[in-house]
Amino acid sequence: MKKLSFIFLIMLMAFTENCFAKAKDGIELPSERIQKFETYLDELAEVYHIPGMAFFITSPDHTLFEKAYGECTSLDQQFFIGSMSKSYTALCVMQLVEKGKIKLEDDISVYLPDYKFSKPVTVLSLLNHTSGFDTHAKLHNAKLTKSYGKYEYANVNYDLLGKIIEKVSGMAYEDYIKQNVFNPLEMEDSNANARKVKNSPKLLRGNRNYFGFFKREEAIYPVEKSWFHEPAGYIATTPHDHAKYLRMYLNEGVVENRQTGKNQIISQESINSMWYKNVSLGVNEYDAYYGMGWNFMEWKGQKLVFHGGQVENGITYMFILPDEKLGVCFMLNASDQFGLNNLMDNAI
Repeated sequence: MKKLSFIFLIMLMAFTENCFAKAKDGIELPSERIQKFETYLDELAEVYHIPGMAFFITSPDHTLFEKAYGECTSLDQQFFIGSMSKSYTALCVMQLVEKGKIKLEDDISVYLPDYKFSKPVTVLSLLNHTSGFDTHAKLHNAKLTKSYGKYEYANVNYDLLGKIIEKVSGMAYEDYIKQNVFNPLEMEDSNANARKVKNSPKLLRGNRNYFGFFKREEAIYPVEKSWFHEPAGYIATTPHDHAKYLRMYLNEGVVENRQTGKNQIISQESINSMWYKNVSLGVNEYDAYYGMGWNFMEWKGQKLVFHGGQVENGITYMFILPDEKLGVCFMLNASDQFGLNNLMDNAI
């Protein structure tokens, strides 16, 4: 999953110079560059037989470019967004930090007494994946390893954060995020309970690749002992809804709700912590870092915050250029790690 994310990132960064460099808040992207980029996406979708794909670029005010491909016929269709869900969970944690209900330096046993370990595991260490839990750990078998204090990506970190959110808020995770994120952002087609989405007519069914052929296949919906759950990777949303989410970051955490007016979802200070209070990924070829639900790196002087996502039958990717005030995202209803890796290698 981490390698796949970097491959997508490098492809998109290649377009940053060509397509996004002159785009500032309130200025439309040059039409000839959009056309060139659209042509390239069209060729990718056709040549590599991508079943369905949605793509958009947004400014703080509105969507600058969007397009749906193949089985994705509308940007109002739902996708499971995989590990992009982690940024939503981190946002919820930081909301509760701002309210004084969570302290980042606290051991998680303060909130979850059943999770006590031989060394301190803080809320912050869950957020930035330095807890010491193994990548393959699950809620029922998490234990400290030799990676303690160092970055090791582990879904269990964010599943535990989901439990902390429930404990301190007194609400189910799906209810908390609906009340404090989806509703204020008017994300009406988003859900943090995967099973409630299962039979939704809006859910775009995914595909897995077998010997070079994509086959329609259901997602593996999380159960008690699954490798990850909604807080780590199973939120469902639409491209149009997710664009609202990215615009919130581009507007310093403020959104304009049709019914309630302006809402401060999160402070800019907390956003900065999520992006820049980070640890090194330890990837030699990239000077990259993990903060709280977001990766960070610089590309030729350009700040980039980003995160990818993958479930069994779909892939997603998002990134924000803070200085340019641009958000970018694509969602695919297909998963084929080796094939799509090669596709992105060619795209670079």
